[in-house]
Amino acid sequence: MNNGISVVEEEVLLPYLVKYFTLNVVGIDLNVSATIVTNTYDTKYTFLFTKSFIIEGQEYLDWGSNDDYLKSLIASKLGLAIEPIPEPIVEPIPPMEVLSADPISILIEPAIRPV
Repeated sequence: MNNGISVVEEEVLLPYLVKYFTLNVVGIDLNVSATIVTNTYDTKYTFLFTKSFIIEGQEYLDWGSNDDYLKSLIASKLGLAIEPIPEPIVEPIPPMEVLSADPISILIEPAIRPV
């Protein structure tokens, strides 16, 4: 799901087991409120339900331009927790072994050019 927000699996409005949700801002009254529509999905991306929210007052002001705040706010209103994105595991690269060669034993062949 490209724009889905992955959450910790949680039963919401039984018997739904929600794994993802999407959110769309469908209306804004500048400096006052925003209307958000969410769609929820299970682990097989099967659509479960739609829910709308109006954020206003301090919630609207706190949103500003921070979409992570909006995602967390809506997840909380749905009774969900956003699944943390695991840190990538970076394996250290072992140091390269430096090979030394005896310069006397290296043969350099002259370049042969066709006539």
